[in-house]
Amino acid sequence: MYRLIIFLLVLSIRLQGQDTLYFKNKTTVVSQIVELNSTQLKYKRLDNLDGPLYVSEKKDIEYVVYKTGLKEVFDSSPNPTVANNETETKSTMSLINGNMTSAKIDANRYFKTNSMPFVIGVSAGCNIVLGLIPAVIYSSTEIKPKNLKMPNPSTKSFEYKLTYEREAEKIKRKKAWRAYGIGAGVNLSLYMAYLIIVLSQI
Repeated sequence: MYRLIIFLLVLSIRLQGQDTLYFKNKTTVVSQIVELNSTQLKYKRLDNLDGPLYVSEKKDIEYVVYKTGLKEVFDSSPNPTVANNETETKSTMSLINGNMTSAKIDANRYFKTNSMPFVIGVSAGCNIVLGLIPAVIYSSTEIKPKNLKMPNPSTKSFEYKLTYEREAEKIKRKKAWRAYGIGAGVNLSLYMAYLIIVLSQI
């Protein structure tokens, strides 16, 4: 049973998807991007998610293919006006941060999970291992664009869309494992109650 649980947890990590970075020096890094701003990209290597947080300058990256299949090419053309204008740079950063904050708020407002967390909870309540299987699969499966319920996606910036998707995935995983935890807790409580009844009759 323990081998099955370990296998499912490893599978969960693998199924969560990956972001692939293509650097200008022709190296490729498979990763999970943690943060993206106007000048830098912060990520963790997929083969060492518990390891250090890497920071790369966007000017050193040719393009990124996100786990959703979305490809972003970074513009490396020089722009001295922007580079030398601190006020405009701060304004750009403020706009990006505002988009990201707005995306997180909207994701919590508009994105709704289906009935799967309930199914996970019921399954875990019947059998802890049985409930683990749908929990791993559901929490690791990418959300289809139509199910994101993103408001007016055609008018949103790239940073907004990416942050909204990440926040929606976080919400889905949180609900799935919360349902599993509740179901598993009920299962263990019933089992302990049964043991107490049996032992009291000996």
